[in-house]
Amino acid sequence: MKKLKIALSGSHGVGKSTLLDFLDNNHVLANNGLRPIREVARDISSEMGLRPDQMTPEEFAAFQLAIAKRQVRLEKDMGHFVSDRPLYDTRVYSELITTPDRNDVLKYIDDNIGAYDLIFYLPIEFSMAVDPIRQKIDLDFQRQIDQRLRQLYQERGIKLIELSGSLKGRANQFCRAIEMDYFHSSFSIL
Repeated sequence: MKKLKIALSGSHGVGKSTLLDFLDNNHVLANNGLRPIREVARDISSEMGLRPDQMTPEEFAAFQLAIAKRQVRLEKDMGHFVSDRPLYDTRVYSELITTPDRNDVLKYIDDNIGAYDLIFYLPIEFSMAVDPIRQKIDLDFQRQIDQRLRQLYQERGIKLIELSGSLKGRANQFCRAIEMDYFHSSFSIL
């Protein structure tokens, strides 16, 4: 079986982590030899003891670089995965927030972005939930990230598979796309 590199992409608060957890808890990943890469940003934020909205521009640049380095390492180590937030997402956050003098972050990301077999894009459809990392809800910033991500994928000619609807609906769309392209067996969440 081909080693698949799959990413769940989209702005913050669109349900990437929720979908990855759902797929993992319902054995879709394990049954198909896929391993989850959970959102690295939450771990790094916790290790730094700061939420992103509390960071100075310099701390945010260091935060994004740490995310990118860990993401690259995890993707290389796992080889066959579904990742919550690919390096493209990290690039967009860095591009929009990091100060221009920290282009080392963008250079590192661009030098290390690997190819993904499939990128599933989750659009903004639901109200964003407050959580320990995301304590402020800025819908304009969420839309700005969404717009720039779509633009980046278009500029680079990267095909996306959009997942929309309920959690189960998104999971079934994910399963159908994987099944059509890579697997000979049929499976479903419902």
